[in-house]
Amino acid sequence: YFEIIQQWFIHRYNIGESIKNQLSLFLYLILTLCGLPFLGLNKQRQRNDSETIDETDEGVDDSKRAKCNLDEACDDDWEFMLNDPLFQKFIKSEKNLNEFSLPKISEEPMEKMIQNKPISESLKTPGSHFSRQKRSISSTLSGNYSSSSTTTPGFGGGILYPYIKNVLFTLHLIYEETKLYRSLNHYCEDLVQILYLLANEMGLSNYMSYYEMDQPSLLRFRFKKNQNLPSTPNLLNKNSINYLIQQEPPSLNRFLASLLKEKQVKQAFPVIQGVTERIVNTIKIYVIISLCTQKDSQLDYEEILNQSFFRINFSGFQSNSNEESHPYPDYTLKFKFMPGEKFLYENIFSKCLEIGLCTLNEIYDYPLFVLFPILESIKWSRVNPCFSWPPFAFDLIGRNDLAILKSMEHVVNLETLKCRFNTDLRVKELRTCLQTTRAIQIKLNQGPDVSDHDFLEEEEKFLACICVRTMSLPVGRGIFTLHTINPIPTEPVVIPELNLKGKSLTKKTTIDLSRVEVPTNMTYWPLFHNGVAAGLTINAQAKDLSNSWIKSHLAKNFELTNEQAGFLYGLGLTGHLSNFSMLNIYDALTRRHDLTNIAILLGLAASKIGSMDLSVTRLISMHIKSLMPPVEIELETPYNIQIAALLSLGLVYVKTANKHMSYVLLKEIGRLPGNETDKDLNSLDREAYSLTAGLALGLILLEKGKKSLTIMDSTFTDELYHYMVGGHRDKENSSGYSNNIPTTSNNPTQSNSETNFTTSNNFKSSNSSYIREGESINTNVTCPGATIALGLIYFNSCDKLISEWFAPPDSAFLLDSIRPDFLLLRTLSRNLIMWKHILPTQDWLMSQLSNLLKNQIRFDKTLSEKFSHLIKFEVNNKDSNMIDDETRSEAFRHIIAGACMSIGLRFAGTFNNDAYQTLVSYKILIFTIKFNFFILKLFWANYFAELNDGKLSTENCLCVIVLSLSIVMAGSGDLEVMRICRYLRSRVGPNYTHVTYGNQMAINMALSLLFMGGGRYTLKTDSLSVALMLCAFYPAFPVDSNDNRFHLQAFRHLYVLASEPRLLLSKDVDTGEFCYVPIEITLKANEHHDQFNYKQMAPCILPELNKIEKLKILGPRYYPISFKQRLHFNEMKNILLSELLVKQKNGYFSYSDDPKDEKAFNIRNFLNKIIVPHKITVSIFLLRNIKFFSLV
Repeated sequence: YFEIIQQWFIHRYNIGESIKNQLSLFLYLILTLCGLPFLGLNKQRQRNDSETIDETDEGVDDSKRAKCNLDEACDDDWEFMLNDPLFQKFIKSEKNLNEFSLPKISEEPMEKMIQNKPISESLKTPGSHFSRQKRSISSTLSGNYSSSSTTTPGFGGGILYPYIKNVLFTLHLIYEETKLYRSLNHYCEDLVQILYLLANEMGLSNYMSYYEMDQPSLLRFRFKKNQNLPSTPNLLNKNSINYLIQQEPPSLNRFLASLLKEKQVKQAFPVIQGVTERIVNTIKIYVIISLCTQKDSQLDYEEILNQSFFRINFSGFQSNSNEESHPYPDYTLKFKFMPGEKFLYENIFSKCLEIGLCTLNEIYDYPLFVLFPILESIKWSRVNPCFSWPPFAFDLIGRNDLAILKSMEHVVNLETLKCRFNTDLRVKELRTCLQTTRAIQIKLNQGPDVSDHDFLEEEEKFLACICVRTMSLPVGRGIFTLHTINPIPTEPVVIPELNLKGKSLTKKTTIDLSRVEVPTNMTYWPLFHNGVAAGLTINAQAKDLSNSWIKSHLAKNFELTNEQAGFLYGLGLTGHLSNFSMLNIYDALTRRHDLTNIAILLGLAASKIGSMDLSVTRLISMHIKSLMPPVEIELETPYNIQIAALLSLGLVYVKTANKHMSYVLLKEIGRLPGNETDKDLNSLDREAYSLTAGLALGLILLEKGKKSLTIMDSTFTDELYHYMVGGHRDKENSSGYSNNIPTTSNNPTQSNSETNFTTSNNFKSSNSSYIREGESINTNVTCPGATIALGLIYFNSCDKLISEWFAPPDSAFLLDSIRPDFLLLRTLSRNLIMWKHILPTQDWLMSQLSNLLKNQIRFDKTLSEKFSHLIKFEVNNKDSNMIDDETRSEAFRHIIAGACMSIGLRFAGTFNNDAYQTLVSYKILIFTIKFNFFILKLFWANYFAELNDGKLSTENCLCVIVLSLSIVMAGSGDLEVMRICRYLRSRVGPNYTHVTYGNQMAINMALSLLFMGGGRYTLKTDSLSVALMLCAFYPAFPVDSNDNRFHLQAFRHLYVLASEPRLLLSKDVDTGEFCYVPIEITLKANEHHDQFNYKQMAPCILPELNKIEKLKILGPRYYPISFKQRLHFNEMKNILLSELLVKQKNGYFSYSDDPKDEKAFNIRNFLNKIIVPHKITVSIFLLRNIKFFSLV
């Protein structure tokens, strides 16, 4: 072995040798080591052989070189050398001159040309004259052997001579392997000449015939075989070389033809482990073709594959397996054979991926009989891709759209989404409605009898009315621009200006509010919302938003602004506030800026939602007095911060059913006003605190109603009911707290350290000197929180016993004793419990009314036909006469509003047509405003003695209905709803004093929901999302910009946690332009419908992903893509976060360029007339060429 390595080193690294000629050098060395002497050169052939080494004697002119005919043997080279003066001098100095004598080829026999001395002996001395000679494999045969020779050349003495059969058989397998490389075909000529020489020497006529069929020019080099060949030792036990060499030479073509024709393996094909892997790969592909083209085949793929070849392992040889040499080791696939002709191409392509055929250059290097099946499989895979393939597989089949989609290296901005609404100006109109940076334009006509001073005062009053609407715009703008930008980490985010100045179009002057009486700190909360809207624009998937980047947005001094506080809150809702270090958080909290504290508490809770994070819990507990230990000097915590801390606690412990926190929040619902020292709790705005405690309690026990008995004691639900309906307050709870509140949780997954928060019992039980509460529960404070808490705790439980607690009043006494706004909350909570029974129909909507209210309705002619079936209900006339019109009308519209909101939450973001038609049917009631009638007069005119009564409550109900309609159509950009919202928001001025800041906020939120996240986002309908939407769209709106009495304004942004991207935005991967693509969506079966599919044109909003069974891109203009929810759920989520890249087929135009396919059809029709297509399948191609394969 070491001697062979030594000889190869001498040959390979000899001066003047080129790396391009390694194969020729190696084969010549093999001949030499087998005892075949060097016979001569054919320089003319060498000069024309591109693979031979360059000439070393560059000093010889080309004119002096011998010219000869390549097709005939000649002695010109030898004659030139013998006549050279230097050579003559060399001959005289040599003793053995006969060693260099050269007989004429045409005159001397073959055996006289070869001397007995082997050339291997001369190789042992480095730098010998042999190593300097120019060698060519063809020179061994060309011009040196005669076809008339009858004796054997003189072999013997070579170290490989005893193993000459092994050499022949091994080189033959390498020859078969080389024929599978189109790029190495020029090496086959050298190989076959050496193989022919060895086979001729050993007298193997079957091998010689095989090589002569490949190279017919070898026929003239036959000579007499050697009769005294040495016996070759067996390298294999069963399949020895001695046995195999006597059989037919292994022919891959004949083996594959037999496999296709006879569908079975007669004799395994020999392969060399780690050397002839291309033969192995070819056999694997043809075994797939053979099995898939058989009918009713019961053969096992692995079994047939094992019978198809056997591996020859030489001792001491270490080979690399195919898996180790895979170009993409991280993406290697496990091949699984699927029988049947319909899986033929899929099996072939999967096998190609497994064996490492990852580029077209590698595939085109195969010969045609292997290349054709692979190309057909690529063509099939291009139309039927599997999304589980690695990215390089999509590049291989020409689907770079899927390759980019797999790698997810692209993002979407807001401007690109205009393709959804490119036929009208709705997006531009929305931007105009929500802009706050330009001065407000005021256009009033000055009467002839109006002085300039009075006209200026009139313009300022009108500006004050418009400012009410302008201050509510940031809440809507935050919905519209949600997650639409990826900020640059080196640049801060610019917060748009909230401009409240006016510009008179009549006088061309600037108007301000300096001479108009406005509420104190009118822009306090609007500036906060403006900062939140700026923070919400940041994409949730944005990267590199570090702690220093967040800190750069805060003021350098201790003067924090409301906009900066809102920006922090926006970062928390998008999940980026978790990058803010706790050190900086505590530093911001110590600045004693109320809105900053609220933003940090709610933002951290939103970032850690449901995590029960201990550090965040401790931070929140510092702002809730009931979770603080008893102290001598109480910390003064502003009232709004305590409210924010309560909901933050609910977000951190959402759905955890933490027993300790639940009992704390339960007692906070009915907390009594404090004494003289507790100034904050003496406030009249206690309703928001109680409501927030109920919301937080509902979040912690969300959907735990049926399990509440195992978590809480039996009186827990009864106490909530007690808070809702009122009654006598228990003496033990007169101070607002029970002495036996548990301090640890029964949750086994929660450590004691996370729940060991003590409850403060140091509040004095003396009555407040500011508020007289009495011995009864004040339901005006506790009812909203308890009602919502029960609805969330028993969400979707369909518990009829609990739902009956919220039934509409069926007597005049109950109807008169319950506040109308409480009827709205009861209707809403009842439907939360009976979630599955909500139906988007008018019948269900009217079924929410009691018989008492149904029989009091007097419909006009327009509506009597639609609701005539309701007139059949009758009640006691005596009881009916006890109800006044105002009470009846108030109860009616609030119950209807609560039912409409239930439909909105149930079908949020679904674009349900029935829900849309049910809610939008009220547009005929809304548009009566155009005729100077009061809102909803057409529907409720018979219930009002005076139309001016109940304006505010009616306006709130109207906002709830419109907001519910927008929740259903969130992200749709529906024009009909947009027209309604645009008209309602236009009601500004002195004539519309009943349209408050909260009403404008609700209408702007409804308008923005139609284009949520720039048209990419919509709302979810899972239990947590419903609870968060209830917090954000709570049906109690502020009267002015500083009003937080019933609901903290910061909660209006919690819709972010209930949103998700569901826009399928299609983009042509070649042109980079957005395009229209037909898709087919298959929805899963549920309790309302069976599985069905429908077609739609992308870009479009998809249903919720957990409801989709299959999503398919349809043809014929684009290559199809199919996604199955159970297999490609993550891929579908990634698509909705960016774009769906599609590839257009040749011969088609996009739908925007050719909507009816007229242009492309004419072109294709013309081409079909001049081009006749031929369809050739793999089976037809291979079976028709079996005879050809058998011959070769």
